[in-house]
Amino acid sequence: MPRKNKLIIAILFLLSIACHNGPQSKKEMEAYLHLPESGGRVKITKGLYTVSMAYRPVELLQGMEESNEVAVFVLDISQKGENPVNFLAADEARFKKAINQLSFNQGETYYAVTASGDRIMPLQTRMLRTFDYTDKSRVLITYPSEVITKPGTSCYFHSPFDGEQYLFKYQHKDLEKIKNLAQNL
Repeated sequence: MPRKNKLIIAILFLLSIACHNGPQSKKEMEAYLHLPESGGRVKITKGLYTVSMAYRPVELLQGMEESNEVAVFVLDISQKGENPVNFLAADEARFKKAINQLSFNQGETYYAVTASGDRIMPLQTRMLRTFDYTDKSRVLITYPSEVITKPGTSCYFHSPFDGEQYLFKYQHKDLEKIKNLAQNL
């Protein structure tokens, strides 16, 4: 099989994410959020820091959100590509300023941060329910769902459970803002 075809098959496999509408157990949710191929992903390295952003189809996060009218992004932040960055020890105002550079300027932005051995610490109200992570610092960011209906790059996630396709769209300028975040860590 030609290399190009193998690459296409691999990409399609990674985008074929299993979505279902049932509530997730804590164990299932942790396993899903730690799975590298869950959702669309972009990784940026700047200096000592690596910021990896993954989109999580909100259908897989039921029970974590008060409303399912949001899109969820997960940022993994590490130092020198391996050591997690613990923003719980950082200045909260500086951290909020860095995260807000990811804002789409639509509605409110909600976020929390975790680090190894820590629990999610809500920095604003209406936040995700608390549960543990174990490996890296993570920032969970939610946006109003209308953000993903704007023209941009499309990623489709097909659910073998209900046969539906879930569409995620983002714009290049939004990915540029992730670079801005990396520059200001």
